[in-house]
Amino acid sequence: MSFASAWMIWAAATVALCAAVLPHHPVDYFYNSVIRRLTGTAPLPRSTSGKKHACMLSALLLAGAGGAFFVGSASVGYALGFATKLYMRFWDRPDPLGLATRIATAIPRLWA
Repeated sequence: MSFASAWMIWAAATVALCAAVLPHHPVDYFYNSVIRRLTGTAPLPRSTSGKKHACMLSALLLAGAGGAFFVGSASVGYALGFATKLYMRFWDRPDPLGLATRIATAIPRLWA
């Protein structure tokens, strides 16, 4: 399986879009409907406006990455995927030093 599958990325973009417009993330629906009944835990709260905003931007970035892979522009697709990853990692807690450390440790692995 390739990481550059436009269809899989568009599926992830669809999940992110659903998370942006519905009261709960689709995974939260599954947890509230199935898992919490088995474990006896409390339901997860509704998504906050910040989480909805992050999911909408992620849906747009993922849709763009999927489109880039679909037309054969892998470098643009990987760049948009990387931007999505960084945004989702730091959307609620910006940490410039942590970002710089992650990038610095990831660069040598690219050429390994």
